[in-house]
Amino acid sequence: MKFQQDFSKGKRQYLFLAFIWSLAWVIPWGQMLSFQGNTILVFLVDMIKLGGAFFLFIIPGILLFILLSHAKEVNFYWSGFVPIGLTFSVFFISLIGLIGRIFGFSFLLVKSIFVLVGFIEILLLALADKEKTFELKIIWKSFKRVFENIPLLLALMLAVLLMFHDQLFFVDDYTYLAYLTNWQHSDMLGFRNIVHEMDVVENARYWLAMLPMSQAMLADLSGLSGLLLLGSYLELYLVPFAMLSSYWLARFLGVSRTKAGFSILFQIALYSWMIHEYVPTGFWFYLNMSEDKVFSTFLIFPTLLFFSLKYIEKTEFKNLLFVFLAGISMVLTHPVIFVFSVFVILSIALIALFLKKFHWRSFFYLVINFVVMMLPHSYIRLYLH
Repeated sequence: MKFQQDFSKGKRQYLFLAFIWSLAWVIPWGQMLSFQGNTILVFLVDMIKLGGAFFLFIIPGILLFILLSHAKEVNFYWSGFVPIGLTFSVFFISLIGLIGRIFGFSFLLVKSIFVLVGFIEILLLALADKEKTFELKIIWKSFKRVFENIPLLLALMLAVLLMFHDQLFFVDDYTYLAYLTNWQHSDMLGFRNIVHEMDVVENARYWLAMLPMSQAMLADLSGLSGLLLLGSYLELYLVPFAMLSSYWLARFLGVSRTKAGFSILFQIALYSWMIHEYVPTGFWFYLNMSEDKVFSTFLIFPTLLFFSLKYIEKTEFKNLLFVFLAGISMVLTHPVIFVFSVFVILSIALIALFLKKFHWRSFFYLVINFVVMMLPHSYIRLYLH
């Protein structure tokens, strides 16, 4: 009865959104839009398809943030929708995929569970109280301000131009391609080695490396081959996403829009100079953003740092939960980068503790939170290697 009453108050549109959400995953629109013809036209259509796939992919992560946040936070931190949505969606699909590998699920079942998560979130949003709603006008107005930021636009254009090159594949890309292709077409996921030899259990250190599951999801949804995605397509979206993540983090730290835009422009220009074997940062940033360690550094770490700073600023359980979810997302992407990230975050927390802006009990909770996240991979590396 209460369910019917809630929807009778003008919330039936959420049922329609849930239906559209399900339809977008059931209809193979990516494959239907594939064609052979003019190279430039095919490339543009492929980019649109991949953009649509990214949009659908990050929605469950965004909805999780909205459901657990107040309306003021959602309206204020809208510019973090891309990194937050990407981080939490990677968490969802990595966790579901890991469970699928343990119990032998098919990729179709993993995909269906991910879609079900988004479906349930839309219904929960419909049932949420007024505090969970957010104003689209505020978000749209703030969104326009980003495109009015000339330094940021110049940085984005420069980065996109630098990504048109002939260095399409790096060493690890072949491994990712093997996992992506195998998992996308798998009827029973598992822990078999699919790179070096068949019918052998893979090295235990790779059991939690689940980023190819996200890439397989994007490939399946967009109808694009993994070869194209890892060859050059993914970076054309991931690099701008990384730049927007840095911009969002700078804005959270109190930097003005103009100064934040110039900082990103300086960063991009500096990385364009750092493309050689002695200073390879730019090489990794522009050419290998789809690799797990680079993805963790430039796309997940800003979200993890953001929620960690939010927890240091305001020690609420909700913020600690966000830290945990973002941390698990990174653990299931690249645990080593996670350890480095924890060192940085705890160093900041210690400084706040010494300055008496952070209570020792809250610091202890943060440490325990990180220790819990490290336990699975630590056990695997120490006892199952």
